[in-house]
Amino acid sequence: MFTALTKNGKLFRIFEQNNPKVLKEIRAKEEFFCPECREKVILKIGNKRLSHFSHANRKACISNAERESEYHINGKLHLFHWLQKQGLNPELEPFYPSIRQRPDIAFIYKNRLYAIEYQCSVISEELFIKRTLHYRKKKIIPVWIIGGRRVKRKSQNKVQFSAFDYLFLTKNANNQWVFPSYCPQSRTWILLDHISPISSLHALSNFTIQKLDEISFRELFIPASYTFSMLDWKIAIRNYKHTLVLRHSKADKAFLQELYQNSLNPFLLPPFIGIPIPQAHLFETAPVLWQSYIVMDHFLPLQKMKSVKFIQINQLFQQRIKKNQIKVRTLPLVKEVNFSIVIKEYLRKLIQLHVIEETVPSNYQVSSNFYIAKSQKEQEEWENQFYNDFAKGKINHRP
Repeated sequence: MFTALTKNGKLFRIFEQNNPKVLKEIRAKEEFFCPECREKVILKIGNKRLSHFSHANRKACISNAERESEYHINGKLHLFHWLQKQGLNPELEPFYPSIRQRPDIAFIYKNRLYAIEYQCSVISEELFIKRTLHYRKKKIIPVWIIGGRRVKRKSQNKVQFSAFDYLFLTKNANNQWVFPSYCPQSRTWILLDHISPISSLHALSNFTIQKLDEISFRELFIPASYTFSMLDWKIAIRNYKHTLVLRHSKADKAFLQELYQNSLNPFLLPPFIGIPIPQAHLFETAPVLWQSYIVMDHFLPLQKMKSVKFIQINQLFQQRIKKNQIKVRTLPLVKEVNFSIVIKEYLRKLIQLHVIEETVPSNYQVSSNFYIAKSQKEQEEWENQFYNDFAKGKINHRP
């Protein structure tokens, strides 16, 4: 860290006096203490590494569980100077006694106080949530930025997210999903948007790589213009189905068993099962799985039955969540989480695809377009046509 208290209780900032010779003179006659735990810290003056404070007793302070690497220290300073150039008068490592938290940077933007947490190491989900809630209680807007080297890009538009990485997923003012990261080694932003989950770990996404000073704080959460590739989605979903059959987890076996009980083949699932939905990030469970549950629970039986109400669909969906058949995702930066919205989005898409019909408000029945392929060849032809039409916004999706 770059700030500490002197024995007289005054705040000392290294970056305000970073001359090694002067710092050595100060260190010889002064003692320093952590603003959070008040335990003694040591002023370390390096020739190659940036000068900083370090706890004498590493276990003394809870925040010291995250030892700052050179990568993190450089990134923090880059972001601090980036905000300075924009005239936002940032403060490095301010300490808020009422919540006992010290963000990396704080600044005021449009009369609102913001706190940047630049995170390069893994912390517990509980600590992430606790810090976020504490900031909000103090009317501070938390901005979590992940270290760029944690972004695992698997291909041009495919990314691997861990459960920890997903904690950083947030929404902008226009309700668009964004994921900001910064790499101090290349001095670049790695910004992800138009993120669409394929499985619990993988998602398709647009990547924007920009130099640090090429964008402002205001532009940080504005997604780039991007056209989602349904061809890429088709390939990703096909690969997911193959992986699903090859895996041997307890949850996968239970799902496949339920498919077989409903006379369904995972490779012959209709292409309207496993389609991208705007709010699908709320679920850790893959779209193929949770959408299959909705279809199996309500629309396969309805081919010979009457309509079903939304309240019934929602109730059964919630039961599957309670049974852990559908896993929800922890998204601390998203203030409002409403699972029923995701269900409605999917039902709305099925209506647009003429798979089901809404006879009266919130009352659904299967349409004549509900269809299941009889062979792999027929399935592939249907999928090719389906995704091609889906990308163009067409609605005739039966082979």
